[in-house]
Amino acid sequence: MKIGFLAVTLLTPLWLLSSEIKTLIEQAQNSSAIAQLSYSKEAALEEADATLADYYPHFNIAATYMNTDRTSPFEAPEVKKYQANMEWKLFDGFFRRHQYRAALANISSLEHQSAYAKEQLAFNVISHYITLLNLQESLRVNDSKEDQLDVALTQVTRFYEAGSVSEDQVEAIKASLAMNRYEKSEIEMNIFSTKERLFYLSKIHVNRAKEIHFKEVQEIKNERSDIRSLKSKVIQIDEALKSSTAIYWPQVTLSDNYSKTDYGSFDGFGGVAFPDVQNKITLTASMVLFDGLGAKHRKEAYLKQKWMQKERITDMLREQKN
Repeated sequence: MKIGFLAVTLLTPLWLLSSEIKTLIEQAQNSSAIAQLSYSKEAALEEADATLADYYPHFNIAATYMNTDRTSPFEAPEVKKYQANMEWKLFDGFFRRHQYRAALANISSLEHQSAYAKEQLAFNVISHYITLLNLQESLRVNDSKEDQLDVALTQVTRFYEAGSVSEDQVEAIKASLAMNRYEKSEIEMNIFSTKERLFYLSKIHVNRAKEIHFKEVQEIKNERSDIRSLKSKVIQIDEALKSSTAIYWPQVTLSDNYSKTDYGSFDGFGGVAFPDVQNKITLTASMVLFDGLGAKHRKEAYLKQKWMQKERITDMLREQKN
């Protein structure tokens, strides 16, 4: 039965694996690369929360002190002012909605990317472990063959000394023995390099691989995690594309500014005192008429990124089918 990359990783929980290979996989999946993806996901979660924060009104406070040495009759020489401001964006052309959806898609992409990285590490560990098993078996066969050749050489040497066989037959067995020993050195070198690869992945030294047993499992048709990651990335780009055109919608903002002013000894001008407490409520609607085609170019850039990712997905799906 042909076992592809996805099948190997998905079948891992169904295997009767030795505790050693389980430990190797777990240690490999604790690598810094996986930790970096975890940090990236946490950062993406914070970005999503930051996008949600824009839905709430923003509050600010300020205090101002001003002292003027030469004033006109309309000005107070000393002014103390305290302000509290609230600003709430009521409508932004769905910019925040698309930004939040893009952030969620980015989180999903990173989750699938992390899963793919773990699957790849597990696959590499298992591949090297099986290679080590095969090399160990090759070494056992080689040792058995060497024992047989040693016995054969001893016997043929006796026959040669008795004059029953030619020297060529003795040399032929010697040549076979030399070749077998050369092959043995190659196998031992490959065993060493395979153990080093396993150590590089898991930081664990493997002295001897143990046999792995499998359960019979039907072929699995699930989509690979790296393809899912790219599909989430396409959604992220699509939402960013939609947010780039939000400036063409009206922007509606509500603001409330409360202020209290102390004019000191100044009584106003002409007997008319300045108001010391004010509350201004403002509703603003604005709309961009022309932005130098900046939004248009951003949209085109996002479209090209989207098409590129879709082409990659098509190629990877074709590869998976094959």
